[in-house]
Amino acid sequence: MEMKTPLYPQIPQIKCLLGIFLFTILNSYASKESSHGSDLMIDQDGNQYKTIKIGTQVWMAENLKVTHFRNGDPIPYISEDQEWQALVSSGCSAYDNEKTNIDKHGLLYNWFAANDPRGFAPEGWRVPTLEDWNILLETLGGRRQAGGKLKSTSGDWQIPNNFATNDSGFDALPAGYRGLSGYFAELGNVALFASATEQRRLYTPMHYMFYENATVVRFTAYKQYGCSVRLIRE
Repeated sequence: MEMKTPLYPQIPQIKCLLGIFLFTILNSYASKESSHGSDLMIDQDGNQYKTIKIGTQVWMAENLKVTHFRNGDPIPYISEDQEWQALVSSGCSAYDNEKTNIDKHGLLYNWFAANDPRGFAPEGWRVPTLEDWNILLETLGGRRQAGGKLKSTSGDWQIPNNFATNDSGFDALPAGYRGLSGYFAELGNVALFASATEQRRLYTPMHYMFYENATVVRFTAYKQYGCSVRLIRE
């Protein structure tokens, strides 16, 4: 009996080659993604942080938790509300003074700490200025949508964490803040970030993101406010 030749005799080989090709492409893509922003930043305490390149800038992808200035002096830890309110020099604290909050959310710093002449950031890094933030937000399509691209999707935000995609890799966490009178507020709801810029003698511009929308809001706050810090590479 005459054996019929298969209509597509090379289909098994084609499937095999196609599988190898797809695996190679996907593996290459995964490697590229995992290496994106893989450089670590190391602070003066030896803590290591992920970084991420967004446009032309390189940012920390985690909140800072350093406890010493570059010259080795400790950053004063302030627990009492009245002391925090009266402070016109460097200070930091953990949210609710719970040290367990530090690992995930970092420390909350006032403007004086972030701009202390003893050196707040490690060599090659600095606290971002208002202009640095403007560039970041413009790179991500403007402040009305940048928040969604900056907010983490890890589940730390209150539901609904509207429009959060973390497309930028910035991974903003809702670490809350410490107010002028020393109270703590908005853990899970708000990410509030410092800038190095000074506005008049008592104030500084800050940026915050909220769980309900994609907007990054800039507002002027007292320098005593305690907020999260993300450094930018010089």
